[in-house]
Amino acid sequence: MPSEHSDVPSLTDPVRKSPVDRPPTRVDPEHHSRWIALRGLITSQLLAWSEKRYAARTSRELLRLYRAIATLRPDLAGRDLYRLVVMERARCDAPAADAILEDAEESFAAWPARRELTLGDVVHYLVVAEFLASHHGEHWIHADVGRVVASQIPHELRAVHKSTT
Repeated sequence: MPSEHSDVPSLTDPVRKSPVDRPPTRVDPEHHSRWIALRGLITSQLLAWSEKRYAARTSRELLRLYRAIATLRPDLAGRDLYRLVVMERARCDAPAADAILEDAEESFAAWPARRELTLGDVVHYLVVAEFLASHHGEHWIHADVGRVVASQIPHELRAVHKSTT
């Protein structure tokens, strides 16, 4: 006599094997490697999204800080003004801020030809340095942070005005 609940095993049904009793399934190496590649791509995209959000937020914060200091100190411009921005942001003294500015200059304003350091360079450097420091250098940058910084910092604060050769 058929049971009305055919999906529920009865005492007379043959015993089903548990997952422990089953032989191990064979994994297709090609399928497995595609899955790993897909997982890596998704992870990379999520990291890039996080980095872009961080870069945009930090760029806006640094732009506000720059404008506030420029308003309070209209006598300062260029590197002297950037030094105060870095000192405030990094909570450091002038020599430490100068070292950060030197690193920013080496990273963005020294190659292929030496040029004047811009606020965009300083912001770009700080965004990358702060992001990596906040993640203990566990991974590298996946996003085009320079493009994000450029979208947040006005052109006149990123433009090169003269050469410093």
